Amino acid sequence: MIGEFAYPIGITMICELLGVPDDSRSNFRDWATKAMSPGHADQQQSLNLLMQYLADLIAAKRKLVDDGAAPDAQPDVLSAMIAARLTNDALTEDELVSMSYLMLIAGHETTVGLIGNALLQLMQHPEQMTQLTGQPELIKQAIEEVLRYDGPVHRTTMRATAEDVEIGGLTIPRGSFVQVLIAGCNRDAVRFPDPDRFDISRKPSQNLAFGYGAHFCLGLHLARLEAQTAITRALKAHPGMRLACSPEDIPWAKTVIRAPARLPVRFGR
Repeated sequence: MIGEFAYPIGITMICELLGVPDDSRSNFRDWATKAMSPGHADQQQSLNLLMQYLADLIAAKRKLVDDGAAPDAQPDVLSAMIAARLTNDALTEDELVSMSYLMLIAGHETTVGLIGNALLQLMQHPEQMTQLTGQPELIKQAIEEVLRYDGPVHRTTMRATAEDVEIGGLTIPRGSFVQVLIAGCNRDAVRFPDPDRFDISRKPSQNLAFGYGAHFCLGLHLARLEAQTAITRALKAHPGMRLACSPEDIPWAKTVIRAPARLPVRFGR
């Protein structure tokens, strides 16, 4: 269900947004996965290939803009950023490439992980899957519960303390590197009653799966919509699907995203 269902949804959507041609998408997927896999033998090479491809794609799209292509000739976000660059110097060349890379990684792997985790949790909690199948209007709450209970991003990027900071009676010295454990925050019993219970009917309460404040994820609405649509369609087509292996045998992705690499599923009631 990952390679055949979740991955095509994630890669198709982000490539449509960036304006990546159909014949390049399989390479995109391969490079992105390896680039996000710490310790992979091809990690650096895949990162280099991906960044070079993005630079070449930007150059090709810019040439069309320079040649006077109509605004709707390239109805994608990357072309819009290029047009902004030409008019008001909004983004430098390096920033365009870096922003494209960020959009690819943040908008692709994470969404695939969210869909995969949602399928896994529902199949591990069949009573919840039955409830959602019978009450499809709960899909928004269900996806929020997956984000809280087992979202695809468990840690923030590194932060550094500019001065001594006291949190919960503990002093973090100035100059320390710290990470926020999002998964831990989303299991905070003060905010979420019975936090270790997966419950799609839980009254929604803001979780930190998409960050907070200045670093709040810009793609949260698209990610939620993709997951809601994917899970709704999957349950409608296969209401009796179940795991075809024990949960302990599910292989997990060796990337920075928490997500199953494969999800064997048996269909039929």
